[in-house]
Amino acid sequence: MKKLIALTVALMLCLSAVAFAAVPSIDSSALFKITSISPEADGFFIEIIPVEKMNDEQKAAFDIELENIRNAASAKEYFAEAVDAEGNPVELADDAVVHELAAVIAGGYDAELGDVTVNIEVPEVIEKGEKVAVMIGVVTKNIDDTQDVAWTGFEGEAIDNTEEASTIQTVLNPATVEAIQNGLALIAVAGK
Repeated sequence: MKKLIALTVALMLCLSAVAFAAVPSIDSSALFKITSISPEADGFFIEIIPVEKMNDEQKAAFDIELENIRNAASAKEYFAEAVDAEGNPVELADDAVVHELAAVIAGGYDAELGDVTVNIEVPEVIEKGEKVAVMIGVVTKNIDDTQDVAWTGFEGEAIDNTEEASTIQTVLNPATVEAIQNGLALIAVAGK
């Protein structure tokens, strides 16, 4: 009987750890921010919107996807239909977790600027050189109050870190920046 109870408790702890591992940080969302973009141009910006500053539409989309992430068995399962900029499937590691989730906006972008290098600060220590997936989700609202999110994954790399945060660098293609600028979009960082 003691072995059965011990096994049950151990299983519950494991399941709790797995469920928690897929849940992004939202308490420190103000620390999840874009620190630089290149090329720079007058009026051009990309900005992560923390939970407390989201408008109603952004917050509704965020809440739905946060719940979907919490209900997924893993980050790999949640992003199973994600593609990269060329349309190829994004393959996350089995042990990948969603580190951050937020709304993202852009403005003043012209496709003539081309690819955009983006530095993103995340409030977690990620080893310098470690690869992560920077996921951009374009949200489509349906008439039945559901939503579809088309996730595009971009390779990110930790280029710097402190004791409390890391800087991830990624490159977004023009189509993605235009989609962020012209619609409702979310950003997530997934990795080990």
